[in-house]
Amino acid sequence: MVKIKNDKCVICHKEKDESYFKFCDECSNDAEKIKKYYEKLEKRRKYTKGELITNFDELLKQEFIYVHGKIYHIGWVKSWRIQMAETYLIRNEVHKAVKKQ
Repeated sequence: MVKIKNDKCVICHKEKDESYFKFCDECSNDAEKIKKYYEKLEKRRKYTKGELITNFDELLKQEFIYVHGKIYHIGWVKSWRIQMAETYLIRNEVHKAVKKQ
């Protein structure tokens, strides 16, 4: 397995100290820059967050879902442990992914 070195900030592309953070210290303290970054990221996505999913049957009928602001394919979701999926459903963290027009 190849380890990818992530040593540049995703916003300003400057070198950063820690390789496991997305942003450098300067950008991480600037809320406006982070907001613009996530808005730009959302515009590039093919799906938007839809209705809340409340049960397993509804979850398994979906092709794509949103969890914690990320889009997951149902194949990935089916590999989850039942307890983990149940926890996400109880916390109301699972939404339908609706394709943009």
